[in-house]
Amino acid sequence: MKLSTKLQKLEDEKRTEVEKAQYAEKQAAASYAVALSDGDEQRAEKALRLASEVLATATRGKRGVATTAQALKNEVEKLDEEITEIKEVLKDLRQKQLRVARIMWADRLDKAAQEFASVAAHLEATEKALGWKSSMSELYVPLQTPHGPACISQKTIRDKAYALSMEQLLAA
Repeated sequence: MKLSTKLQKLEDEKRTEVEKAQYAEKQAAASYAVALSDGDEQRAEKALRLASEVLATATRGKRGVATTAQALKNEVEKLDEEITEIKEVLKDLRQKQLRVARIMWADRLDKAAQEFASVAAHLEATEKALGWKSSMSELYVPLQTPHGPACISQKTIRDKAYALSMEQLLAA
């Protein structure tokens, strides 16, 4: 049984016991009044004693239930705190996982961009060999990894293109 369910059950039982004791007290007071009006003091005292016993029993039970209920409340609070802490740890772990994933994807993007730069350099060199104007003049590809070049630009492509030989261009 869940702690919160047990706690609710105990509180309901406590409430029921108090209501029963209050009812018994009213009944005893009524019996006492009737017995006194009839002139039967023994019956009146018996009714009063009975009411006192019922009330004492309910009060003892109420204290026991209250103590148990408080212990359960404390346990629920402790568990709630632990759950909150675990959620924070999980949130932090998720953030770390996302940062690692971002680095992985940035690395893959940069590798693909370098492959793209190699192909673009071949195109640039071929266009130059044909005497054409470069089709890479507006090229700008941002790179993502922190320890390398920031971007691939037309200058990057042109520098790579100058390093290519005619044999490398025709090897396609």
